[in-house]
Amino acid sequence: MMDREAPELQTPAFVPSLLISLAGRVLPGGSRRDRYRQEFLAELYGMTPARQTAHALQIVASSWSLRSATSHPQREGKTILTILRSKPLLCLLNIRHHWEVQSTPDGERYQRCTKCGKDRMEYPWGPDPKRSAPIGGVG
Repeated sequence: MMDREAPELQTPAFVPSLLISLAGRVLPGGSRRDRYRQEFLAELYGMTPARQTAHALQIVASSWSLRSATSHPQREGKTILTILRSKPLLCLLNIRHHWEVQSTPDGERYQRCTKCGKDRMEYPWGPDPKRSAPIGGVG
């Protein structure tokens, strides 16, 4: 019987680690800064280097919001959590989507972006042929 080894975790690359350090410098000093920096570095394990860099850039982008949320401990009960966006930037700005044709359970066709999940019912190639044909084939 073969021994199965656990897959080796991808350690954080240099650039994402550097970005995390820069994001940590924005945060208030002391144990909070160290804790957040360790937490952010731990999130990078197991990701591909490209995904690590993208995730680290999201952390850098939200570090000022996190600073304002953590710099006033007396308001911690009223703090709203900062949520990282998972949509790609071009989808978020509605500049470019990667459309794929899908169909509903009742057979109607539509398009869905494979990156962000946005749906659209219009077809760039014209009206839906199933809907434009007259009933019974008589025009």
